[in-house]
Amino acid sequence: MEMETVSIAYDLALALSAALLGGIASHYLRLPALIGYMLAGILVGPFVGISPTADTENIQLLAEIGVVMLMFGVGVDFSLQQLRQVQRIALFGGGTQVILTIALGVLVGYLLNWPWAWQIFFGCALALSSTTVLLKIMMDRGELDTKHAQIMIGVSIVQDLSTILMVSLLPAVTLPNDNGNPLLQVGTSLALTGVFVAVMLVLGSRFVPLVLARIAKTGSRELFLLATVVLSLGTAFIATSVFGLSPALGAFIAGMVVSESDLHYRVLGEVIPIRDMFGILFFVSVGMLIDPMFVVDNIGVVLIVVLTLVGGKFLVTLLAIWWFDYSRRTLLLVAAGLAQMGEFSFILAAMGMQIGVIDRYLYSLILAGALISSLITPFFLRAVNRLADWLDQHMPAKDRIAAPLPAVPPGIRDHVVICGYGRVGQHLVEALHELNMRHIVIEQDYLRAQIAREHGSTVIYGDSSMPSVLAGAYLERARVAVVTVPETSAQRLTVQQIREIVPNLPIISRARQPEDLPQLYRDGANDVVVPIFEGGMEILRQTLLRIGLSAETIQSYSDVVHSRRYEPWQQPDADSQLLSCLRRAQQGLTIEWYQLRPDSAYAGRTIGSLRIRQETGASIVALLRDMEVFVNPEATMMLQGGDRLAILGTEEQRQGFVAWLGWGELGMTVPLEMHAVPS
Repeated sequence: MEMETVSIAYDLALALSAALLGGIASHYLRLPALIGYMLAGILVGPFVGISPTADTENIQLLAEIGVVMLMFGVGVDFSLQQLRQVQRIALFGGGTQVILTIALGVLVGYLLNWPWAWQIFFGCALALSSTTVLLKIMMDRGELDTKHAQIMIGVSIVQDLSTILMVSLLPAVTLPNDNGNPLLQVGTSLALTGVFVAVMLVLGSRFVPLVLARIAKTGSRELFLLATVVLSLGTAFIATSVFGLSPALGAFIAGMVVSESDLHYRVLGEVIPIRDMFGILFFVSVGMLIDPMFVVDNIGVVLIVVLTLVGGKFLVTLLAIWWFDYSRRTLLLVAAGLAQMGEFSFILAAMGMQIGVIDRYLYSLILAGALISSLITPFFLRAVNRLADWLDQHMPAKDRIAAPLPAVPPGIRDHVVICGYGRVGQHLVEALHELNMRHIVIEQDYLRAQIAREHGSTVIYGDSSMPSVLAGAYLERARVAVVTVPETSAQRLTVQQIREIVPNLPIISRARQPEDLPQLYRDGANDVVVPIFEGGMEILRQTLLRIGLSAETIQSYSDVVHSRRYEPWQQPDADSQLLSCLRRAQQGLTIEWYQLRPDSAYAGRTIGSLRIRQETGASIVALLRDMEVFVNPEATMMLQGGDRLAILGTEEQRQGFVAWLGWGELGMTVPLEMHAVPS
């Protein structure tokens, strides 16, 4: 008994140490962490020889616990809201993709003369992609908020849900039973699954949150943590012993029940460290079960599996989603991102071995294919992105042009064109509505286009990087174009097309990251804004205010930081030069508004005759009269009673301006936020 305890402790320490080294290596190589965990598992596994004493039975035990905790954590973190955003392509396209991929796997297995049960298991494993891999890759690329990332995750969620059916049906379909009716077995399996799900949703959704709430009221974190672990492992045990289902399925449904309760975030906070720890052990254990010599000895079949995964699954996925109204680039990236196998594929393979349907050969093939395809995915995405660039330049996608919804008024002019109705675009449109300014929204997502239309915007439903779509926005009569689409490639293409159509139209573009600034400026953008940089600057400003620095000092420092970030790439036009001059102005230089009395003695006199700059050092940089703003008014402009003057200068210069004119000639001081000077 003592030796067994030492063996388990040894294997646990070995797995965690390998995970740490593999995670560090994958971080520096900019690969998903789970790839590092699996590769480290191979190196310390019993097949390589670094750890010849590793006990595979202990490894399997760790893997089973890891699967249960991983599935429970996925269930707790499951959100139907993610599906609603891309529900059409996720449900219908994802469902079609699962069916077609299973058929592809069955075909490959048939050509390789595999048994029927192997073909089914291989097809089901092939159909599933790794949500973990996708999330990690999209986070590393900074593309979590892009349309293709949302679709990938939505489809992968549908794939995860299909695992419930696979786990329920595969034993009934593949296990030999001469005395039973296969249809009856499938029906029984579905019925048991339905009963278990119903019990968990009806009774569990009421009983489980009540028990967790009672335990939470005790104030003991240890008890709540213990209740969370018991819930996951206990539900998995009930699903297996009572209903004959997979432990992983039971844990996932238990997590889904908890996800709908008020204690969702508390449970998630407790389970994430456990889930991550056992999840890491699971991926390391998968690597430890991969025999590198098996890959070498069966390199031909392994290459067929990898080619089926990367090439065949890419084409099948593209076929399943091509009919949806998204840009060609988006669909290509979605298909490339899903061209791999994930953690649920391992679960299916492990279940197949456990029930005796598949043997070590197919299990090793699935593990090797999943590992190699996960390694290839980041590079495959980059290659497909370059392919999309080439296609956009040489083969414009004219088949995805959509009609305006509603029709753009032919006489519209002096309007703002907003390309993209995401979070940034929505904020801009909301402000334009409040200011009663004409605008046109171009959006390629049908649901977002409908929302913009319902909120009163004139909408063109289509891809803003397409010239024929932009032509419907009457760019030649617009005041400014704003590009808010999140994808870098779409930003660049849209800016290029707008600049080609209207050479002199001001273009403001969003940039996903600071590294995109030089390309967007070279493409023709007049101003580029990096939201993550601006968010950090605002946090900095608020922090410095709390510390006690003056507003003038904070603004001066912010201007310097902005200059360093933006000015090296800005176009040398008059507006940007004026802005640069203001940003490089001396510390303390700010603008304040002052209002002349209606009966001011200076009414009827020109600005030049007052010699304000010569006498005080301050300057009138703007004048507001009857809601009309005059920026940099001419020296010959006559003042009128009630005029509001924007005075630029240091605090001393502004005080000199007030003293020189005399308090008797001035009315109230107008707060800056009430009348801002347009840039």
